[in-house]
Amino acid sequence: MKWRHMEFRPLRRAVREVFAAKRMMQFAANHLSKRPAKICSRSSQEEISKALEVASAAEAVFESGFTKGFERFDALRAKYRNEPWYKDLHGNYTHFILPYTAAEARQKFKDSLPGTPFRYDPMPTLRAVKTPQLWILGEDDLEAPSAETSRRIKTLIAEGKPITLALFPHVEHGMTEYEVASNGERVSTRFAPGYFAMMRDYARDGRLSTSYGSSVVASTLP
Repeated sequence: MKWRHMEFRPLRRAVREVFAAKRMMQFAANHLSKRPAKICSRSSQEEISKALEVASAAEAVFESGFTKGFERFDALRAKYRNEPWYKDLHGNYTHFILPYTAAEARQKFKDSLPGTPFRYDPMPTLRAVKTPQLWILGEDDLEAPSAETSRRIKTLIAEGKPITLALFPHVEHGMTEYEVASNGERVSTRFAPGYFAMMRDYARDGRLSTSYGSSVVASTLP
């Protein structure tokens, strides 16, 4: 994006479209990646599969507008609540309703996602946007897993869309590097080197001009 006065007005319209599409892209990444948002890194595949059962049931409750799905959600909570990984279960939606009964959850959260489309496809909007875009992702993001978003953005780049994708390895959701503590939890250490310079250069020049830390960049732009 070129943040210059003559281009600001059409850019502002495009930015609104891109942000809306990006929010849906991130939701799709969470949903399609089938990866829990917060499970100890030492968890076994079996534990993750169990956690995803609970997360999937929670999603179904939200998607229904809190009108159905509680029977399965309650059954899975009862089945797994004494397992050691259960206390670490988080997820995009799961943690909101995990402590509450069906009646309590309906009362507290029934209006929390009005009109949110759970099956929205962001690709038509992204294919229609002509303003150059910079997408910066953390490869190890657990809050909005980057794999599906990266795959889709690379598809658009291959189609010749004016998009630049920058993927920072060993970086999580807040664009920070991290270490793993003895209890398996991540501890942020610093912002990814090159992250702020990358945003500055793209905002000023409309392109990237050098290497930025350890990022891997794909683009149709020269």
